[in-house]
Amino acid sequence: MTKPLFPLLKLPYLGQKLVIKLMSIDEQLRFSTISQNTSLFLKNLHLKVDFITLRITNECISISINTNSDSSQIYHYFVPETYTNTEHPKPRPFLDIPGTVLGGDGSVLKKPEWSLRNWVDYLVETYNCKKFKLKVFSCDFYDIESVIALFKGLDVIGVAIQDSNQENGKKILKMFPPKQELELKHPPFEGFVLMNLNLNYLKVGRHIEVTVLNLMRMKSKNIEIRTCRMHTADLNDFIKKWIKMETNQELETLSLVLYKVNIERNQVLNGIANMVVEPKKIIVTEYPTTLWEELESPKAQYEMRRNDGKKATIQCNLGNC
Repeated sequence: MTKPLFPLLKLPYLGQKLVIKLMSIDEQLRFSTISQNTSLFLKNLHLKVDFITLRITNECISISINTNSDSSQIYHYFVPETYTNTEHPKPRPFLDIPGTVLGGDGSVLKKPEWSLRNWVDYLVETYNCKKFKLKVFSCDFYDIESVIALFKGLDVIGVAIQDSNQENGKKILKMFPPKQELELKHPPFEGFVLMNLNLNYLKVGRHIEVTVLNLMRMKSKNIEIRTCRMHTADLNDFIKKWIKMETNQELETLSLVLYKVNIERNQVLNGIANMVVEPKKIIVTEYPTTLWEELESPKAQYEMRRNDGKKATIQCNLGNC
């Protein structure tokens, strides 16, 4: 029998502690699932993570554990028996589904007997973190009530819903009103008002149309809108009102896709003092938009200043601006 290349468990306590703190989260979890002693050892280190994200699709469930220096994922793959060959599968309970669990680096975490409920409880206890983000992309195979039950007692700071089933979205938003972040692909249920939400991040999908008046009522800091009905004159007016501090005073970043509109740079910036910014200069934000990844042409950038001295940079597709 070959000896281990690095006998971690034979190191003195302080040596083990130092090595484990230098590990990635994937490596820490592999270590902790060796035995009850290694699990207890990791818990006693009182390690911290920023938040945990649970992403649900019909194919698999992934758990992302996020820190400033590391973002690791556990993929909770389900055995073929989880699915049904019938055309309209009956939703099944969500919490106790067994599955094959893989680390983000492809390694198998040896706890096949654990359910998703067990994994969530373990991560909450191990990393002393109850902050979760829930992202539902599709939820045809699972009973939505049991999905919601998984998060009871946890602090759901962000919600993303791409599931077209409006009833699912309604139940999720009623149980977990947005606190910090919200992403919606489809219109929410009647009576749910997007404009009055005071969030760190709001992303509105292509199936929700937003007008300039809607935009001016929004109070969120970082806004991304996929379908915005706004003419060039409206955009110019919005920028002028922002400069005069008459609208969206909390706004930090705004990303728009203007619907069926050709944008003329001179009209957008008419009457607005601005400075051209090098197109290759990278604007770093807390919530980087994914919209630029879909554009092939380079972008133009223009910087302007609000009356209170706060700066803003307009970025646009060079072909249209």
